Amino acid sequence: IVTNNETPHVFQAIQEYLGNNGSLQWIAQINCRSKTLFDAIDEVVEMGCAALYLHGGLVDDAYSRNDSKTITEWCEHARAAGIPVGVAGHAPEAHLWVNDLGIADFHAVCSFNCGTLHTGTQSPQGIGLFIDGATAPPGPPRMADRSNSASAER
Repeated sequence: IVTNNETPHVFQAIQEYLGNNGSLQWIAQINCRSKTLFDAIDEVVEMGCAALYLHGGLVDDAYSRNDSKTITEWCEHARAAGIPVGVAGHAPEAHLWVNDLGIADFHAVCSFNCGTLHTGTQSPQGIGLFIDGATAPPGPPRMADRSNSASAER
């Protein structure tokens, strides 16, 4: 089961399922709109997740600010609990950046760019989709001339 940690009815369903010895393993997508990410990690680990991954909006933001320190701390905190930790992201460059950092056990890769969904603004259609020739606002920074070298500067 792959779910987020912030939708109350979803979280309650997971708590009940795991509390009743459900046989499926839970991979938690972690976000921190209502608590610190460290608290969110501790909460899902205590509930019994088999693995977790950082929400793509968090990873995209860390990438756009070149904040390897924070994302590394989050991954190390989760890994210290003895579970695999992964990352999501909406820009391939964010995944390449995290891969170069060597901090994730896996990547959760979506097949779309959610546009402005995580920045609090909306597209002309209101749901992050751009159709009929509408122009999407710029997404996360691109690394057009990035080499595949782990030593490439960012």
